[in-house]
Amino acid sequence: MIQRLFRSQSERRTCTVDVGYSWEEMHADVLIADDGIRPGDSVRVFGRPVSVTEGGRVVETREVEIRRAGPLMRAWARFMGHFEMAELIEVSFSTRRRL
Repeated sequence: MIQRLFRSQSERRTCTVDVGYSWEEMHADVLIADDGIRPGDSVRVFGRPVSVTEGGRVVETREVEIRRAGPLMRAWARFMGHFEMAELIEVSFSTRRRL
């Protein structure tokens, strides 16, 4: 019974890795079709590091491992998420030079 609270399952799928680098923006996205990623889950992408020159963009298909969180870890991740959101709200966007 207690083991079910901590148990996690993992599954492998394919994903699309999209990395772009230009003067206007820099991004790196992992797109998993029908991901269903939930709080507490972890994702690990396999493959060599992606190298992009300025003004370039690389889109590749890779293998990804999704490790599903158990019920207890999922509840903990949701609980802690509220505090992390509050931390983001505390950021000041004022135009004052001194705070």
